[in-house]
Amino acid sequence: MKPKVKMEGDQAVINGPLTIKHHKEVLSLLKKVADGNVSRLVIDHPSELDLSSVQMLWSLCSSKKSTNSPINVVFALNEADTSLLKRCGFSFLITSTL
Repeated sequence: MKPKVKMEGDQAVINGPLTIKHHKEVLSLLKKVADGNVSRLVIDHPSELDLSSVQMLWSLCSSKKSTNSPINVVFALNEADTSLLKRCGFSFLITSTL
């Protein structure tokens, strides 16, 4: 299974494995989001999540913010993935518009 993005108007929904193993696909999906007219990004229960994808996501959010087009990121994560973000200093991603 590979990561997937579904574009729905100004919203994009990403799911599937978001890991270093799939970094090319994750980067491609995030570029599609960055190039689109997306104001809301939903990370929908990824089957796997690691810090490489979180860092790419943070980079996307920083880029969008610097161009005055912030993106609202919504995470639907299991408890283990939520804990990973909190332990690694990315808890602000869970609750913020970036």
